[in-house]
Amino acid sequence: MANGRSSTSTCPQRRDCSWEILHDYRKCVLPTVESGLILLRKEIQSDQNRDHDQSSRKHGRKKTFMKIPFAGGCACGAIRYECTAEPILMFKCHCRDCQKLTSGGFAPAVIVPAQAFRLTRGQLRYHFTPSIGRGKHKRGFCPECGSLVTGGEFEEQSKSVGILAGTLDDPSWFQPQMDIFVSDAQPWDQMDPAIPKFGQYPP
Repeated sequence: MANGRSSTSTCPQRRDCSWEILHDYRKCVLPTVESGLILLRKEIQSDQNRDHDQSSRKHGRKKTFMKIPFAGGCACGAIRYECTAEPILMFKCHCRDCQKLTSGGFAPAVIVPAQAFRLTRGQLRYHFTPSIGRGKHKRGFCPECGSLVTGGEFEEQSKSVGILAGTLDDPSWFQPQMDIFVSDAQPWDQMDPAIPKFGQYPP
C-alpha cells in the first residue's frame, strides 16, 4: 500500500456551509469564498500549464490545450459525448473499485457540470458500487465494447459527471490536481509527488 502526502483544507466559515464530497470538491456553497476558489484554480492551472510545457519539451511531445467544447467516446465508437464547460476538477482515484473497473492502478477523472455533459451517440449502461460517502457510486460504460466512460457520480441525481480521461478525443491536456484514495494505491503505482494526496476523500 502506498502512503500519500497528506494535505488539509479549511473552510473559512465552516460552521455556516457544507462541502460536497467527491463530485464538487472545489466549490463551497458560500458565495464569499467562490471568487477565492476560482482564483486558486486559475493559479493551479497556470502552474500546471507551465509544468506540462516543461514535461512536453523534455519528452519531445507536442503540447496541447483544452478546447471548449470537447468531446470523446468509447473504444468501438458506439458511445460519443460532448461537454460544453470547463472541468470543475481533475484527479486520479486509486480506490480498489477504480482499480478493478479500469484494470489499472487508478481512474483518471475529469469532473464536469452535469448540465454541460451530453451523449451525442448511444446509451450508457451503469454499474453501481457502495460509497463510503453516501449511497452508491454510479459508473457508465459502453454496452458493446465495455469501455468505462463516466464515473464520479452518485446513485441519486448528481450535480456533476466524471469523464474518464482516456476516453477524451485528446487526452493529452488532462492534468490531475490531486490523488485520492491513496490508502488503496498499489506499490507499483508511481504517483506525482508534486500534487496533493488524500488517503480517501479530501477533507
